This record gives sequence, C-alpha cells and structure tokens, in this order.
Amino acid sequence: MKPLLTFVLFGAISMLFPKPAAAETIDVFPGQSPTSALTTDDLQVHRMSEEFYTEAWYFMAELDDGSHIFAHFGISNAGMGDFSGAVEITIIDADGTIHFDKTQVKSKYMEYTEGKLDVRFGEDHSVSGDLNSFTFKSKGEEVTINLTVKAVIPGLKFGDGKTWFGEAKEEFYALSILTPRGTISGTIDVAGATRNVTGHAYSDHAWQNYPAHNMADRLFSMRSFDDDKSATFLVFVTPDKTLIPTAVVTEGNAVTLASHQFEISESDATADEKHDNYMIPGKISFKSTGGTPFNGEITMTKRLQRQDAVAEFNFFERTMIKMFVARPMLYRFLNDWTVNIGEGEAARTVGSKGVSEVMILRAD
Repeated sequence: MKPLLTFVLFGAISMLFPKPAAAETIDVFPGQSPTSALTTDDLQVHRMSEEFYTEAWYFMAELDDGSHIFAHFGISNAGMGDFSGAVEITIIDADGTIHFDKTQVKSKYMEYTEGKLDVRFGEDHSVSGDLNSFTFKSKGEEVTINLTVKAVIPGLKFGDGKTWFGEAKEEFYALSILTPRGTISGTIDVAGATRNVTGHAYSDHAWQNYPAHNMADRLFSMRSFDDDKSATFLVFVTPDKTLIPTAVVTEGNAVTLASHQFEISESDATADEKHDNYMIPGKISFKSTGGTPFNGEITMTKRLQRQDAVAEFNFFERTMIKMFVARPMLYRFLNDWTVNIGEGEAARTVGSKGVSEVMILRAD
C-alpha cells in the first residue's frame, strides 16, 4: 500500500502564507535532547485560562480501500469568547467523492479526565487512549467513525515539546506526535452505509496560549507513512522571518533522522483564478543546513479538493476571520515525494506517492 504524505498548514485560520523570504535557520531546542518519549501528561487536556488558548487532537489515515480520512477534535477560547469544542471529519473516497461533517459543542457539554487521554464532547464525540493506542469516536449528521490508531513507532516530542515566543518567553506552541506511524482499524458510516476499514495513520496533539497569527506568518508540515517508513516535516516562519524547523524520518522500528536544521523553497506555482488568484505551489523542496545531510521534494500531481476553510463556521466566526485575517482556502492534492538522507556510500532515498494539503489564507 502506498504511504500517505501530507503538506499541511496548522493553525490554518490564523496563519498567513506569503512567498518564502530569506530566513535564518535556528535550533529549536538548543542544549536539549533532540527527541524524547511521551508521557501521559503529553496526551491529556491542558486547558488554560489565558485569553487565547487552543488545543487539538488530530489524525489522518489512508485506508486499504483507497480512501483517506482527516479528523480534528479541538478546544478553543479566543479573547472574551467562551470555551468551545469542535469536531471536523473529512473522508475522500477512492472515487473522489467527498464527505464532510462538522459539529460544534458548547463548553457545558465538554468533559475530560485529568492525567490521561479522555476527552468527551457530549455523548457522541470522544478521544481516549494511552501511549500505545488512541480511539476516536464521532457521530455526526453525515459521518460517523469509531476508529483506533495503534502506534507502530512510539510517540515522541522535541526537547520539552514547546516552542517559546516573545521576549518574556511566556507564550508557546506545544506539539506531541502521538504516533509518527501507526495502524488504524474500526468502522466508518457515511449516509447510513457502514463499513469496516483498516489502514495506516498518523496522529498528534498540539496546544498553545498564543494567537497563531503572532506566532508565525506561515507554518508548513508534511507527513508520510506506510508499512516500514514514515516522514514528518514541520516548519514555522516567524514574523521576523526566522525558520523554526523540525524533521523526523523513521525506517523499520527506528528513528533514522531527527533534525532542526533545514530550509524549504517553493516553485512551479499556479494561480487559482476562481479564488483571488491564490498562488498554489506545484513543488516544495527542502534541504539540510547542518547536522545530518538530507534533501528532498514534494511534487503535486492532481488536485483532489478545494474547500473554503471557514464555510462551516458560524456567522460571527466567519466575519471575524475574513475581517482580521483572510479568506482561507484548503487544497488537497495527490503528489510524488522523495527524501534523500546521508552522503556517499551511506546515502539512501525514501519516497513514494501520497496526499498533500495546502492551506492558503490570502493572495500574495
């Protein structure tokens, strides 16, 4: 089965997407171990009383029947707003049919257990599990899922898992990769038709107390996984044009690349004439700037989907986003990709076909 690779922009409704500028590459966690194992504290809810707070559990999967699933369970609070929860699920069938379901939940219907992964949005939506497996359940109007992800490669984080911002270092973005590569199984129901499914999956958990548009102008990530390998790339471009990059590649049962030193570039862009002439990259290239040498590229081959990223938000949310941020659009593609690791006789190439996501917020 081919791996699933994703190029996605986290914090999408608050990020900007300008053309890449020359940027200094820095070590995200100087003096800390590049990676460390997760604990139960990395899985649980980190609900904070800050004016800005968001937290999400996310997974993506490629199923053996050729379909793909993208699922997001989130909690947020912005400004003087109340805490609220949201579940978004997209299923793209092998024939290209798209199924989307979003449920918003008020804070009084949200429950969680401290010290473990156990989050419930009413009776119909939950995320639960431990360091080895995670179960996602959601019963929406069109889509219902009951899926379990089991880690093949154990979860990990970089340093203490947090990237700090501001002179006082009081604001942060935290990321725990629950499983860089895992298996997925369970049931999905679309429009009353239920089927058992199996496949491969990636899952992570992120939280922050900093408005995303202040945290970064742009954020890029890519994931790929199959039976015996996976790759994850994550890059912040901060407002002062500093790159904060992270890369992880696993082969077999080992992490074979963990780096904070690389740069990216975009090329072969085309304009979306139907939406503000948004410039959509045709190719994403990356190259190490220190440490273990590596390079690679992602080439978009076919568009699967274009989706207004705020179409399902309520009127107030849509208005605020479009007034103060942009008109975000989500694009999904089929793509080819390669990653070359090492030099000389020790060099090796990992690559295959996959699926990419690009979120763009405004035209250049």
